[in-house]
Amino acid sequence: MVGTSSSRALLRPALTAAAALLAIAPQAVQAATPAIAVQAVEKMASGCSEPMPANAPISLTSASASKASQIIGGESALDAIRARQTSAALSHPLLSSAPRPPFEPAAAPVASRSGACAIEASPFASAIPFRPGQTQFAAPRRDPSLLPSAARKDLVLGSRMVPISRTSFDAQWERVGASRTNLSATLIQAGGSRENLGQVIASVNRWVNREIEHVEDIDLYGRSDYWADAATTLRLGQGDCEDFALLKMELLAAAGVAREDMILTLARDLVRRRDHAVLLVKTDDGYLMLDNVGSAPLDASQDHGYRPVMSLGAKQSWLHGY
Repeated sequence: MVGTSSSRALLRPALTAAAALLAIAPQAVQAATPAIAVQAVEKMASGCSEPMPANAPISLTSASASKASQIIGGESALDAIRARQTSAALSHPLLSSAPRPPFEPAAAPVASRSGACAIEASPFASAIPFRPGQTQFAAPRRDPSLLPSAARKDLVLGSRMVPISRTSFDAQWERVGASRTNLSATLIQAGGSRENLGQVIASVNRWVNREIEHVEDIDLYGRSDYWADAATTLRLGQGDCEDFALLKMELLAAAGVAREDMILTLARDLVRRRDHAVLLVKTDDGYLMLDNVGSAPLDASQDHGYRPVMSLGAKQSWLHGY
């Protein structure tokens, strides 16, 4: 007991100094004093000489006042530190027993489709409803105009294409691809010289946009998404954006453009906030975009307000990255 009394006598000044330090800078003391150190000092103060196991659990609560508080009278500085640590730990969302709010996306998606060029089972059409007034974020993209000309030539609607093996649209793509129609007579109506690739591309794009009426699949076929082959679109004189692009593809193939040089691209129209589809045609100067909005083919290295997501070609499919 002499050793215990001596320890208490030695600890009294130290504990008094700790209390004074806590009064001056409580936050600094709290941050610098780990819970295990608190327990070690308390065991010394209580005269307990057995070693603490290395793997002993650290208690965050105490049922009674410590021996240290009995020595100096009232709540000790160490007890105050431990109480604050306990309160902070139990209030942490990972330790609290209170129900946690569900995880939410970092940013809301763009607004739901307004009824144009709907693409069923679209991997980029959000299942989360748009909330007006909620902040929306778009992934930052490098301005293509700042890139060297060689680098811009490799871009497709401002993005890079990453090859993939299969898509959710393969069945529709293969079905319309297997349908072949003699479009020689229609190609004559569309005009353009087969010897001049740029001229025939412009003529086909302009003719289809003028002759085919844009009608949604739900109104035309009673389905939210249906890809019609070229013959069906010509017969009805109607179709949506995929049908426009597929008809242009078949007409250009009839004009001698290699199918490997044409790509159907599914994108998000950031201006109209709807899903969309365009045809891309490869030329010596890069890809041209044939859209049913406007009559002139456009340089496909620029995004033109579209965010491409997926493309399908004769022998390969792609996702788009930035």
